Amino acid sequence: MPIRKSRWLSEDALIQLTILISLHGGCPPVKGTKWSANVWIWNRKSPDKSEAKDLPPTKEDDSMAVSFVNTRSHPVEVYWDSDVSGATMTLDLKELRELFRDDKRHRRFQKQIVVPPKRELELTSYESHVFVAVDVDSDEVIWKGQVESKGQMFEI
Repeated sequence: MPIRKSRWLSEDALIQLTILISLHGGCPPVKGTKWSANVWIWNRKSPDKSEAKDLPPTKEDDSMAVSFVNTRSHPVEVYWDSDVSGATMTLDLKELRELFRDDKRHRRFQKQIVVPPKRELELTSYESHVFVAVDVDSDEVIWKGQVESKGQMFEI
């Protein structure tokens, strides 16, 4: 198996360390196709998705734009529920708050955007996706909603 050294340069402009300790090796596949992937680890805060400019939906897929309007005087975080069964919609807010608190470690609820006070942000989603809104100050679930149609507007 061939082994090669790789050079990685730190992003810290003050230190500019060159690390020569990363060894990589690989063998050709015996049968089929070989897949590989990169994992990027950032040494700074992750980007704020509230300023992202999503591309408009294309005709080839069934994605749709939905809007989240924050009517409150402080920011609201919007999470997507990765449980596609739709069971979340049967829960009342008290049950949902408990589920959200207990399930954060399992990454069921994935943060999508932070909607600033008195602002509207658009997100590309799909029919039947469920979102929950969380009050930034109290970290409590304050709203839930399910995507049903293109151009749907959720008022939080």
